[in-house]
Amino acid sequence: MIKAWKSALISVALLASSTMSYAGNGKAVVPHWLASTNGSTSVFISNITDNPLKVTIKFYDQNGNVKKAERYENFSGSGTEVKANSSAYVNIGQNGVTGYGYATIEWENIGDADDVYGLVAYAHFAKTTLYRSAIPVNDGNPF
Repeated sequence: MIKAWKSALISVALLASSTMSYAGNGKAVVPHWLASTNGSTSVFISNITDNPLKVTIKFYDQNGNVKKAERYENFSGSGTEVKANSSAYVNIGQNGVTGYGYATIEWENIGDADDVYGLVAYAHFAKTTLYRSAIPVNDGNPF
């Protein structure tokens, strides 16, 4: 009986440990971006950890091609790091990039940190000061 009980406890412990999340990295999708000479899309991210994060944001156009963003604000480390507890943004479309598509945001801890969540993000398209459109990223939840 004790042997069966031990086997059951070990099985439960193994199952529980396989569902636990020790991340150290995360991803989210910006489901839509639009850019033209008259408007641009900005993706705002906030590092909600006490550790610096390596962050990669890639824009893909309607044909799956990677498009280069024109502006990176408050990134360090050659545009790949966001400092602890700080915010940054990327903009596509300021200098005539025309297109639409989606974007991916990926982050990973730098060093030995192992944060479960690292970022929250928000995006919006602005054509003029009168026309703005919100673009949800991960329903506003941390990732």
